[in-house]
Amino acid sequence: MLDKMNRFRAKALAGGVPSAGVERWLEAARPCATLASTVEGPVVGHFGGPNLLPADAPPLPAGLNLIAMLDLAALPEDATTLLLPREGRLLFCSSPGSIPRTSTLPAK
Repeated sequence: MLDKMNRFRAKALAGGVPSAGVERWLEAARPCATLASTVEGPVVGHFGGPNLLPADAPPLPAGLNLIAMLDLAALPEDATTLLLPREGRLLFCSSPGSIPRTSTLPAK
């Protein structure tokens, strides 16, 4: 992460961004985990598919679709600064019916 931050700092300063602004952005930077199917590294989850909950867990509510699942025990400790439990699964779900596919705004 420090290498990325140093590259950002150098490019921003070279592009004319004031030093105080660059440092303010860097203070807000946090480590993050990125899910991808084409990189080397530990398998920490999956996109879509079965939710892999324990057999005694309640099923997902009807109409809720699984987007992704993370195995928190497999996530490297330094992957993020979020205060996540060290075990369990984090499910990302959506409910397509609750979000309009199109929206219109009245003209002012």
